[in-house]
Amino acid sequence: SNYHGQRQKMSQQYSLQVSTALQQWETEAQRAEEQEEKLNNLFRQQQKILQQARVVQNQKLKTVRELYELFVKNMEDMEKSHDSFLQGAQQELRKEMATLQKKILMDTQQQ
Repeated sequence: SNYHGQRQKMSQQYSLQVSTALQQWETEAQRAEEQEEKLNNLFRQQQKILQQARVVQNQKLKTVRELYELFVKNMEDMEKSHDSFLQGAQQELRKEMATLQKKILMDTQQQ
């Protein structure tokens, strides 16, 4: 009878220890799961931020490229108009020289 009592007491203690350990394990597992979820959320937020930053960088790069292309085009246009201005000026000069030559010729013929 005493043996039975001891045995019962031991099995009660054992089952109490086991259930306590199981409860602790479950609590820890839940905590770990929550932590994992938090980390996943943080990771997703970081990813979103990085993607947005990349989009902004690409837009800035595009703007810089467009500005550069515009600058090159303006330089080319300016060069063209400068060239045509010079050509026009040369033609004008040639005409004036020709007129002057004629005038000199006429003057010398009249003398």
